[in-house]
This record gives sequence, C-alpha cells and structure tokens, in this order.
Amino acid sequence: KSLPKRISRSHFGSSHVISRRISLSRGHVIRVMQPPFNLIMVVRFAWPLPAAWGLRQASFNLSSTGGGSVSTHSIIAPSECLKSTLVGGLQACSLLLFPWYCRRVARAGRKRHRGLLAQSSRGQPRGIQGDWDFGRRFPAKELCSNCGLCRTSQIVHVREACAFIGDGMSRGEQLEPAVHGRGRSFSEDDLDEAYFGVHETIALVRGVDGRTNAIDAQWSGVSTGIAMAWLEAGKVDAVVVAGSKADGEGGFAAPEPLLCRTPEEVLRGRRVKPSLCPSLAILDEVRDDSQIRRLLFCGVGCAVQALRSIGPRKDGTPDPEAALGLEQDGLFILGTHCVDNSPTPERALRFVEALPGVGKERAGDVRAYEFMADFRVHARLREKKGGSGNQDGFSYVKPAYMTLPPSIGIPSIADSCYACFDYTNGLADLVVGYMGAPFDRSFGDEMHT
Repeated sequence: KSLPKRISRSHFGSSHVISRRISLSRGHVIRVMQPPFNLIMVVRFAWPLPAAWGLRQASFNLSSTGGGSVSTHSIIAPSECLKSTLVGGLQACSLLLFPWYCRRVARAGRKRHRGLLAQSSRGQPRGIQGDWDFGRRFPAKELCSNCGLCRTSQIVHVREACAFIGDGMSRGEQLEPAVHGRGRSFSEDDLDEAYFGVHETIALVRGVDGRTNAIDAQWSGVSTGIAMAWLEAGKVDAVVVAGSKADGEGGFAAPEPLLCRTPEEVLRGRRVKPSLCPSLAILDEVRDDSQIRRLLFCGVGCAVQALRSIGPRKDGTPDPEAALGLEQDGLFILGTHCVDNSPTPERALRFVEALPGVGKERAGDVRAYEFMADFRVHARLREKKGGSGNQDGFSYVKPAYMTLPPSIGIPSIADSCYACFDYTNGLADLVVGYMGAPFDRSFGDEMHT
C-alpha cells in the first residue's frame, strides 16, 4: 500500500508514551513514539517508499508545542541517486534515529509544559508566575482556590497536596492520624469529632478589650493575639499571616501572605480577608531563610491541607518540616474557620456594594462583614470623626439574607468554596472562629458571638 502524504496525530495529557507502528512497504516499519505533554508529530513523505533500499527523498518533521512555544526538528534524507549502498544505509539510519528524536522532543516538551515544573536559573523547580486568572493556568483549573502552592517550588507535590485535585479533601482525613496522633472518634451519642474533627477541648474565648490585638479586629482579636504571643515568647521565629497590599484601606485590597518577624508586623493580618489569598506563595522565602527554624502558619483549610502534604514521603507520610528547612516538629498551624470566599477583591467589593444600607457610596467604609446566625449579614462600617456610630467609631448594618439580590450570590463565591467541606480546618493544631458559638444578642448591633 502507498503511504498517505501526511500522517498526523496529537495526544494530550497522558502520562505514558504511546507507540504506533506504521507499515510503509514490504516490511519497512517506522515506530512513532508519541510522548505526552501536547506533543504533535507530523510525518511527511515526498512520495511512497519503494520496495528497494530506500527513498528518493524523505523528510521527517517533528513539531512539539509546550508552554506556548513551538520548536521544529527536521531530518532530511539525501535526494541523490540511491544506487549507492552508502546512501541507502544513511537513509536507513535516519529511519532508525526517528524514535530517538521523538524521545528528545518529548523531554523538551515536558520542560516547556506550560505552568508545570518550570526551571529556574539554578535548575530547581519554580512555580507558576503571573496573575491567578481564576485558575485557568493552574492544575486545579476552575476549582483552584489560589492557595499559593503552585507559585512555589512545592508545585512538584501538587497532585498529592492540592485539596481540589483527584481525591482532594478526602485525603485530609487520612492525614489526621499523622498530624494529631489519632483519627476521629465519635459515636451516636457524641458526634462532636464527626463535626469538628479531632480535638482535645472546645472553648468559648473572647479577647480582652483595649488590647492592641483587639483594636479594629474582625471579632475580638483572638487569632492575632495568639500569633503575637507566640512570637513575643520566642516559641516561633516567624509567623505567616494573610495581610493586604493596602493595609488600612479596608479588607478589599488584594490579600497577600506576609512573613512576620515582629508583633507589629503580625497586626497587619488583622481581620478576615473576604477574597482568596495565596498564603502558601511565601514557602520558598521560608525555606531560603536559615534563621527560620520554627514557623507558625495562619491559614484556612485548603491551604493547611496543602501545607501538611508537601515534603519527602516517610512511610507514605509527608514531611513539610524537611521541605521548608525547619527543625523536626517545628511547624505549627493556627487555623481559622472558613466557609465562603470571593474569588477576587473586586467580586467581594461588588457584593458589599449590593448590601442594603451600604451601596457604592459606603462600600469603601466597610471594615468587616459576616453571615451571622440570625440570618443576617452583619457589616461594620468605619465612621468619620464626629459621625454617627458607637464609641469605637463604627456603625453597623444588618440586612437579612433574603433582601440580597439573587444575582449577586453565585459570582461572589469562588468555585473552590462550593467544593470545600473542611469548614472547621481539621488539620490545624489550633482553630479559632465563630462557627458553632452561641449568638449573643446582648451586644446589640455589634457582630459578636
């Protein structure tokens, strides 16, 4: 049979090399090795192969795509008279070298595969650069929670660590025995650990009024106070908190992770940030700082699961301390309850603008808001000096859930939050949040539990 003038096949996403045997004529066979990572191979023949030694003219073009770049490799057989055995032999060698070229192109394609395992100047893996773009360039795609893991060299662990890839958050419960020393224990008469995860004590706590950590806090400054106390007491060398690029301008500026070495820096992490924050993007900075041997990380469930899942495996158990250069048992995690986050600061601001009693004219004054147990959204607004409000300089609006425009709900919540079921942050060492706390109406308009 004569060979078609063009044979083309593409393959996307497989983790195995595909081998295709294409019969040319009378036993002449080319083995086409088709690797993964978007490698597209095209074999072009000037005209069919004769039964004799070889070709009048043959051209093999390999085109590979990876990471947005295109490279072309060519082997061109001599077009001279094929009467010479030497020329025929050269042509046969070119056919034999075909699989080798395919493997070489495959290696190049893997290195250039967009977003994954990009190489730094030192030859070490580095993370995905640039804007988050709703996860389109990230492994979890639309379910990406922008936790920041894929922006670091720890992207090599993304398949096992990401809470939204593969088995996802179901892996979190499997890590609990390694993290807490045991799994969840519950019965029909006592379901606390089924709801809240492994724990020793659940307590109602309120920060002391007037303390630095309580001023302008989301609630009463408990989380901030714990982080500051650990740093002041020398229990840890640094603290990672979710700060803001424009601290003091409300909670809607783009959130970013902050590596804090002083209590004053920890204060920049006050208040809940209402949009996704890449808290883990700072991991390489932690690893490269030899002075950080003990670290307190503050974060939400998806980021905590990813952090607990990095590092070399020991008997199937990850070792994040080794990955970050910390001393053994030198990683401590202060978690917060988390239910819904806006995908971007702009979406969060748009939600607040839609709140009755706030609107566009007051959206910039909102310092915090929460969905509370009285089925209302409590929003705290900063008041100008001499304006109305309580003695702390704030006023509150509490529109009922059902007064919110239906069209504002879905766009205001990230897709990853719809897929999350670790609201209580089960892999953290200590968790602070209002979930499950009794609602205290004695505080009037203030958003306290």
